[in-house]
Amino acid sequence: AVNLAITPSALMQGKKVIARLENGHFPETFYEAGEIPELRAFLESEYGERLAALREADEAGEGEDDKEAAGEDEEDDDEASGDIILLQADQNLDYQTLYLVMRTARLAGFRKYRLAIMKK
Repeated sequence: AVNLAITPSALMQGKKVIARLENGHFPETFYEAGEIPELRAFLESEYGERLAALREADEAGEGEDDKEAAGEDEEDDDEASGDIILLQADQNLDYQTLYLVMRTARLAGFRKYRLAIMKK
């Protein structure tokens, strides 16, 4: 899983700041474009090759019936593949801001998300 954290001032992966926010909002141009360019570039450069290889393996590999017969769970497969964005978000952020992060991750090739809200 790729762990991202979003606070009212920054979008981070670990201690690395990917994009800045002002009062819990990205620049208006990001909302108009429907993506966060810095996040998409980061995800594609760091995880793009791995995601592409996983997609190819899925297409060339076992079918759904084979997975069921082998007792494999789809969620277990996702955990192993790293095809998940774990988004830790401040409770005061609005949905539009969270959606923009999740949409950008989808554009970069991620299909599954887990959302955790940080309370103080």
